[in-house]
Amino acid sequence: MSLHRFYLPPEQWAHDLWLEGQEAKHLVQVLRLAPGEEVLLLDGQGRSGRFAIAETAKKKARLVLQEEQMAPAPESRAVMALAFSKAVRRGFFMEKAVELGGEWLYETRLTGAKAEAAFARVLSQQKLNMEQQFIRQGNQYAAVRAAAHYSVEYALSERCSGVTGYHFLCGLLEQADWAAMGKKLEAVREKVLNHAALTVSLHGSEEALAKLRALLPGSAFAAQGRTAAKPYTEVLTAPVNEAFIIDGGVNYDILTWPMERQADRRVLARIMSYEYLWHNIREVGGAYGTGMLTRAQTEGLYTYRDPHLTESYETFAKAPEVLAGREYTEKDLTEFIVGAVSEMDSPKKPNAEAKELDRRYFCGITDAMLAADRKAMCSVTAETIRAQAADLADRMANATRVTFGSKDAVEAGKQLFDRIETL
Repeated sequence: MSLHRFYLPPEQWAHDLWLEGQEAKHLVQVLRLAPGEEVLLLDGQGRSGRFAIAETAKKKARLVLQEEQMAPAPESRAVMALAFSKAVRRGFFMEKAVELGGEWLYETRLTGAKAEAAFARVLSQQKLNMEQQFIRQGNQYAAVRAAAHYSVEYALSERCSGVTGYHFLCGLLEQADWAAMGKKLEAVREKVLNHAALTVSLHGSEEALAKLRALLPGSAFAAQGRTAAKPYTEVLTAPVNEAFIIDGGVNYDILTWPMERQADRRVLARIMSYEYLWHNIREVGGAYGTGMLTRAQTEGLYTYRDPHLTESYETFAKAPEVLAGREYTEKDLTEFIVGAVSEMDSPKKPNAEAKELDRRYFCGITDAMLAADRKAMCSVTAETIRAQAADLADRMANATRVTFGSKDAVEAGKQLFDRIETL
């Protein structure tokens, strides 16, 4: 019969000791173990000990060591994901998650035979995952690829995790120089993961923040009164109309152009999405999805799992004239404005909210700017929409096209692109 197991912090380990707290309560009151019986204690660092129960009290038990063992460190690590419901334990879980993350970041071996074997395995799987994502969510990769010509934010994203990142990954697998890669990663880790140079963002409780500060001494934490983020700069590439051939019979069509920050364009985007594109691309054309996106530095139109390519770009081109000639009642505008503001302020899951707050910080977007955005949207009139539609025609005339699509559709619409590549 196996012994009941209990956790004992390593600093409390002794030949003769008193077990207290929840562990002792479970031993005495739940399991009702008696003097003379034996239990197994674990310190969480590989040490285990067989202890005899010498005596018990209401909420504690005196234990005497009989035999002690030290297990060797495992070659591989197991990670347990916990779904918790009691807020009282969230601080504890946060602390352990940070400890695990810190161990991975600072202590993972990046050189040696085992590390080199892991590189080949992990990068091969990552390449396969990206190829599958090209087919499932090609619109996201196409949108980032097109926006990278106009936005530093998207240029960095594309270089790290877009088509350029995919090409880099393929190059690593082709070269297979894992020893050199390990040394480079060691150098990167030493440079990047320097406590004094880190800016740490936490979306959580004050207790979790205090524990995080203790685990990462010397790091700068994003908080009230923080200094502004240092702008990241990167030389942008000239726009290119591109098509990437993927497996499958659907297309993801993107049309993107540069656009300065102008919040009231979100109302126009909502009209474009639900009054024009939804009917012509989704209902008539049969695409699974479509819409207009407006960001700080770019705007664009997209289709999702679209059976068409050339036809959808033709539909895009007709949009400004249709929107400029449309009548807009006060009721219409109110619905569009309310929808645009609600979309901006819609509740987000904690993870998404944390990412958005980080993006605002590094992009220099303040609360005052967001308040001005809402005011601008509430001031939109019919004349505003018609003027924006006319402006849209000029911008779209020099926009960038990027498509992830089937071989047949790309070849049929090859006149739309400067270069074509098979992924």
